[in-house]
Amino acid sequence: MCVSGVTGADLKKRIEGIMANRVVLRLSFARKTVLAAAGAAAIAVPITIGILKAPPIHARPTPPAKFEVASVKPCKPGGGGGFGGFGGGKSTTKAGGPQRSSSPGRLSTACTTVESLIRSAYVQCPTGTCLRDPSAPLVEGGPSWIFSDSYQIDARADGAPSEGMMSGPYMQGLLEDRFHLKIHGESREVPVYAVTVAKGGPKLTSWQEGSCVPRDLPFQPIPLAEQDRKPCRALIRTNGPNLAVEASGSTLDSVLKLLYLIMDRPVIDRTGISGRFDIRFEFARPEGQPVFRPAGEPPPPPTPPADTPDVAPGPTIFTVMEKQLGLKLEPSRGPRDFFVIDHIERPTAN
Repeated sequence: MCVSGVTGADLKKRIEGIMANRVVLRLSFARKTVLAAAGAAAIAVPITIGILKAPPIHARPTPPAKFEVASVKPCKPGGGGGFGGFGGGKSTTKAGGPQRSSSPGRLSTACTTVESLIRSAYVQCPTGTCLRDPSAPLVEGGPSWIFSDSYQIDARADGAPSEGMMSGPYMQGLLEDRFHLKIHGESREVPVYAVTVAKGGPKLTSWQEGSCVPRDLPFQPIPLAEQDRKPCRALIRTNGPNLAVEASGSTLDSVLKLLYLIMDRPVIDRTGISGRFDIRFEFARPEGQPVFRPAGEPPPPPTPPADTPDVAPGPTIFTVMEKQLGLKLEPSRGPRDFFVIDHIERPTAN
């Protein structure tokens, strides 16, 4: 009753009009055309707006970069080595160690194990920028010969890509084409050390801004514009039976990642502490543990500490971190990333 009263309509006449189809009979051809156009617009306009505002569809991942020409030569037994250094431009490592040289668009390696080539391509230089990160994923799986058989790579690419691009994306393409490599990444729970704030709170020395140029893990090559400025350091050095961590202008997370080099499991920051600090602490080297394993590599055999009779062994890292830094280091579980080799074959002939 209220709705009918507002419009002033007579309900009986409205029903009669509908039953007699008077509204349709009064529509001319022109009016029908206008009505049809209005209906079409009512449907089309929302669809058009939806198309315009829809998020872009991401393109399929680009295929691995390809060398124009690549030679893969097997080396004699015992000629294996690592993949050499990082960086751009020419680089050569001599004095009995692995040798490599590069220039824009050309890459030549010394005898290198396949496992080292995989680490270079997928762990160290995956995007074309080579990084030093002790917490980088580990490579797992594959037959034993990828750790023993060595190959020399000589390759040329169009467009003069950098050494980082050739060591990373281009090397991925070569491994997939010539070695038929199939590999995937995964993350799983593993034993870790978790760092939390100890009772009494943290005891960290704040960094003096401007005293050096901060560099955080993963370490990247220093830009040319900053090479004349003093970089902040973050390192671990030996002192007889002890190890000393020295870091300036570093985040706590970056310092803890350094411990991946010397501990038997990853070290994860669960303190929630932000900011930059100057941190130094010395502790007894963990018994039986290696020192300074390269980024992404499995631990090498333990190395005995150097004889330094005038240096007394320090307390454990667990004691030092709690007393000197106000941080607690405890066994726990947490995520770790891996690259897992699903399939690989010895390379096809040149």
